[in-house]
Amino acid sequence: MEKYEVMYILTNELEDEKKQAIMDRLSAIVTDASGTVEEVLSTAPWGTRTLAYPINKKREGFYVVMNIIADAATVKELGRIMNITDDVVRYMVLRKD
Repeated sequence: MEKYEVMYILTNELEDEKKQAIMDRLSAIVTDASGTVEEVLSTAPWGTRTLAYPINKKREGFYVVMNIIADAATVKELGRIMNITDDVVRYMVLRKD
């Protein structure tokens, strides 16, 4: 098990309930891993920020940072889900030492 920091950007046009539902869904991927001691240490919504450059003709995004303890397979699955979720603009996963 390793510690990871996951930062992702959601489209800013979403309603608050939809943003919370996506954040809960991504947290559930980590905690629902069968038979392991994986957990979400913290989830910090940073709020709306201006993007460094336009992405899909959008200039603002809703930033979220999540600290987790997980194995590589769970992180790979988390990345796969974020890739296919249309409302996730960008994401980045960093392993913390």
